[in-house]
Amino acid sequence: MKKRKQTLALLLAALMIVLSLPLSATAGFSDISDTETARNVDVLQMMGVISGLSYDRFEPNGTLTRAQFTKMAVTVLGKADQISSYRSFTIFPDVKSSHWAAGYVNFSVRGEQKFISGFADGTFGPDRNISYGEAVTILMRLLGYKDEDVGLAWPSGYLNAAASAGLTEGLSLAGTDALTRAQAAKLFVNLLSTPTKADKKKPFGESVSSGVQQDVILLRPNAKLDDGSLAVQTTDSTTKLANGHVPTLLQGLRGTLLLDAKGNAWGFVPSRVGSAKEITVSNAKAGSLTDKNGQEYTLTAKVKSYYDEKETTYGEVFVNLRSGTRVTLHFDAAGKVESLYVGTRTTESAIVIDKDGNGTRLAALTGGRKDYKIIRNGEQVTPAALRTYDVATYRPTENEIQISTFRLSGRYDNAYPNTQAPTSIKVLGKDFEVLPSAVSSLAGFKIGDQITLLLTPDFQVAGAVDSRYLSGNAIGIASISGKEATVVLPEGLTLKGSFDGDEKSVQGQLVSVSSWKEGALNLNVVQPRTNNDSLDVAKKTLGSYALSADVQLFERVGKGPVASIALEDIRLAKIPASKIAYQRINDNGKVNLLILDNVTGNQYRYGISKTTYEKYEMNDPDGFGKDSYTLEKLRLKTPGGELGPYPGIGIGSEHWVGIVVDGQDKVVSSVKLRSLLNVTNAAWESEDLVFFGNKSYTVSEDVICYNSTTGRWVTLGAARAFGESMTLYVDDFDVVRGVQVS
Repeated sequence: MKKRKQTLALLLAALMIVLSLPLSATAGFSDISDTETARNVDVLQMMGVISGLSYDRFEPNGTLTRAQFTKMAVTVLGKADQISSYRSFTIFPDVKSSHWAAGYVNFSVRGEQKFISGFADGTFGPDRNISYGEAVTILMRLLGYKDEDVGLAWPSGYLNAAASAGLTEGLSLAGTDALTRAQAAKLFVNLLSTPTKADKKKPFGESVSSGVQQDVILLRPNAKLDDGSLAVQTTDSTTKLANGHVPTLLQGLRGTLLLDAKGNAWGFVPSRVGSAKEITVSNAKAGSLTDKNGQEYTLTAKVKSYYDEKETTYGEVFVNLRSGTRVTLHFDAAGKVESLYVGTRTTESAIVIDKDGNGTRLAALTGGRKDYKIIRNGEQVTPAALRTYDVATYRPTENEIQISTFRLSGRYDNAYPNTQAPTSIKVLGKDFEVLPSAVSSLAGFKIGDQITLLLTPDFQVAGAVDSRYLSGNAIGIASISGKEATVVLPEGLTLKGSFDGDEKSVQGQLVSVSSWKEGALNLNVVQPRTNNDSLDVAKKTLGSYALSADVQLFERVGKGPVASIALEDIRLAKIPASKIAYQRINDNGKVNLLILDNVTGNQYRYGISKTTYEKYEMNDPDGFGKDSYTLEKLRLKTPGGELGPYPGIGIGSEHWVGIVVDGQDKVVSSVKLRSLLNVTNAAWESEDLVFFGNKSYTVSEDVICYNSTTGRWVTLGAARAFGESMTLYVDDFDVVRGVQVS
């Protein structure tokens, strides 16, 4: 018996050591398989209420003792700092002052808010498994309820009151059932958003906090302040953390940030109104998102979106949501998407695949778990498909190892705090966080060297290579303003710097990007490649090559600017070789990048033409008086204002047209829209579809409408309400681009 007690004491001591360790707040536990439990654990980890049994195991189905649950209850009250004053005496004979939980148990009995009691025989039973009824009773007392509030029947009185208050939402257990660690996490997270007895409008989490930020989205969990401390960035502000890290599974969620007496963040409570769901994008287009499981979500262009830690709209951001992008959708109580967060988790660790690796070290990422999936280029692969310099990271809640092949090459501009052990470096004018595992690969470089960074999906440096031996693969769409260049990469990264080249040659074009001097970008337009194969959109093949799951598609019209598109945007079943300006094959033998020539009609600016003629005179160089000449100028009337003037192209005035303008303000392509006369409201099957003359016409999401009687641009609803019949203007793809009523 003595030996058993010694063993138990050692186990409890080991447990307390584990509970006090600063476990990785973002690595996650390999034995938690469902997202809800993982989030609940992360909420409580941030507050110091809960932790794992080891660095990678939480044991969600394990049980909790009465002593452990009491410690959690005291901690969630924010009173753990008072425990030392309650350790020096004994209340229960089985919880002597030497017991690890003595301070917590004694506080719960004699502290300012008494919420626990022992058994009839005078003992506490610290090592007994806590029952569901006991756990609910303790938390209801934290909310201010007493025995007389719930009736004499126990535990049913407390269980019924708890259900009415919302404390036990999502749980269905008998009072005598043992409480698992996962169920306890659910119960405590419910507690944080359950109103107290004293104030039905004030959730418990707010009642134990000195201040709050309500209804915010957590944009960046562990931002670094100038003094080196960590902070959490929300849609409200950037707030210093009271202690530790913010687990990154909370990133992108909507909820309430809890503040301590110093105004520092000590907790975050996800909202219970509506819901949130993180998905992996398979396809993003105007009006909807489809996840990797094939489920489609409807989003209007005005849905509030948070991208690159800034507020924007879905209409602005969807073109950047390539296959494989992780987004969090926020739903209202009716199940409608009300906002969207785009962001990747902060990576804690990564492995760079070396020439001898081929996946042999991947188990180090998973804590020994071997049943993981490997995702590379958006597709599940075997370790044999991995290549040297691939970067591997792990997503524990999905049990997936993600492989990044993204690389950036450029001048090594700066390092902090030094080049021998940098925590961040500057390349291509942007600061990149450096993972600890990457420090050794950077040690041989000095400021001014040409370097290629191996990046994780959230753009942290996992390794570095001399650019002479490995080049970057970054491409993006360039925009130039004066001597400043901005390049938006499909991966979600934006690079900025000075540009000394020909502005007009790169404006709006797809470019490769690097750098040779500090603060400057070197841009090279991606040049067309000869292609003899046609693209089968339905089969997703280009000749004998299949399209990769993460294929990047771009469209341009003639020599006009390039824009990102989705496969579903294409209006043709087959794209001939003549319309394929560029193709790129990845190392898996699949097409991962295409530039197509006018396959959607979306790159035109549509409106009503206005042509003017301006006469100019000049002296005859031979001295015989003056010569005159006339220039045609084209302007385009649009809802956003008049565009132009541009050099005339003989299109005339008062025509519904579409034009494409290059970086030199020259019209490189134009199209006259054909008219459908006397279309009645009865022909509109929906706002997206018109059936007229035995033919269906798709209505563009960006359709523009003009009331020629008032001379004003109006909404589609206003146009249809103004008159019974109207004129529709359609393009070569049978898409309605304009509506005119009079």
